[in-house]
Amino acid sequence: MGRFAEVRGLIAALDKVIADEVEVTGGHVRRLTAKEQGSFRIGSATDTEASYRVHGPDREDTSFGYNVQVAISKSGFVCETRAYTGAMPDQAGVAALVCDQVGRQGIYPEKLIYDQAGGCGKTRAEVEQVSGGKTQLVAKLPPFESRSSLYSPADFSLSEDGQTLTCPNGKSTYVAYPSISGDGRMFRFYDFLCWKGELPKGKKAPDASLVERCPLWEKCREAEQGPRTMRQVFISDYRAQVQAAREYNQTDEFQLDMKKRPGVERVIFELTHYNGARQARRRGLLNADWQARMCAAAYNLKLWVRKLQKGGLAVAQAV
Repeated sequence: MGRFAEVRGLIAALDKVIADEVEVTGGHVRRLTAKEQGSFRIGSATDTEASYRVHGPDREDTSFGYNVQVAISKSGFVCETRAYTGAMPDQAGVAALVCDQVGRQGIYPEKLIYDQAGGCGKTRAEVEQVSGGKTQLVAKLPPFESRSSLYSPADFSLSEDGQTLTCPNGKSTYVAYPSISGDGRMFRFYDFLCWKGELPKGKKAPDASLVERCPLWEKCREAEQGPRTMRQVFISDYRAQVQAAREYNQTDEFQLDMKKRPGVERVIFELTHYNGARQARRRGLLNADWQARMCAAAYNLKLWVRKLQKGGLAVAQAV
């Protein structure tokens, strides 16, 4: 039975390779483009759980293997590790770092300081959920607003009941539909909300001289859009978490938190250069996860000894 299970696993892996790489229609085979190929493509016949991780646009920025998440205490000890396949994005494992600390050690870290990859609203909401609101995720917000010169969702005001959205010019709409591309709703501002007078049917904006256009039109619509253009605004389900982070990130406390972030990079350097965490020695996700934990244990023991030698037993016990 064991051999049959192994064969079935290999056949399933082969089916996935074919589905991720080519399209077969009517007897014709077409190689899929890079955008059409799956993110979790199999790259090894002997380790089907490893996958490609892209760090940048250059070829040398792509690695193959596993992605390990690490949580560090303020005193420099590794509190938790977890390995994922290489293509798993960083933000997907942030909440698990908190959840595992609660399950294994019975503690909720007061703060989890992360890089910008984990700063989106969804990740913040996940951390808030698994910790019951006891852990604050501290990270820079992704610069979504900088992608366009137009008004962003942050420039629109949402009512307390979440049913009405108001634009910077004071016009409101309650027309909203669930978004098909993200966790949230798309609010619609129809053309008649943005014009005074009767809008000439079929006329373009430069010819619409019989009506008065909203003075903020150019900051709300693209230059090539006509007078009947509808403006849609995406309001995330995690708007409250993003707004709270935006306010906190303006404080001096946030700046002090960010100064602690480089300490994590120093620990990662020690793990990868002096404690065997650079390359996976065995195949499979479980083996990679076990290796990461053993490397972290070795690092913690070395750090414990250094603290004993530096400050004595009393200092070490107070860490």
